[in-house]
Amino acid sequence: MKVHKEGGRRDNNMKIIILNRQDRIDLNTGLLKKASAYVANKFDNSRNMELNIVFIDKEEMAALNKKYRNKQGATDVLSFSYRDCLRVEPACLGAKDSGSLNNLESFSVAGEIVISPEVARENVADFAPDFFRSWSLERELALLIIHGILHIYDYDHEIKSDSVKMEGLQISLLNDIITNFKL
Repeated sequence: MKVHKEGGRRDNNMKIIILNRQDRIDLNTGLLKKASAYVANKFDNSRNMELNIVFIDKEEMAALNKKYRNKQGATDVLSFSYRDCLRVEPACLGAKDSGSLNNLESFSVAGEIVISPEVARENVADFAPDFFRSWSLERELALLIIHGILHIYDYDHEIKSDSVKMEGLQISLLNDIITNFKL
């Protein structure tokens, strides 16, 4: 928690929750959390907002990719926006849950980003020698986090014009991360 010197107030910053549910690749979760907060706060810097980033193994990612996108095999990143359910209402909760949670207005979840570090590492190996000699797993993970955040905030790449806009913003944010966090 950041504290202002004047009066001890907390900064307005989105809360980033990192869950590392895989053990095959070592991650610098502290650095990824700081970089994620830097990007996420450009879209919503409310201290009552939360973003979850979950790292999982390749097999679990393949199962999620099949379940949510009906596609075979693992992908590098999936994002789930919960922004339509920011205020907890009966439409967002099951009937049995609606009375069981206290203090629901204290925070809202913007969404979840699910990443497979194994697939990210494969991405780095596939293009790093030919393209960017300085490309690293940390840069790839930062790119995937940015990509997920953009999807949560309604950016898409299905239509060419939208793709150009999203990719431009993605590159700009990645350059900021590389510069500010020494990736």
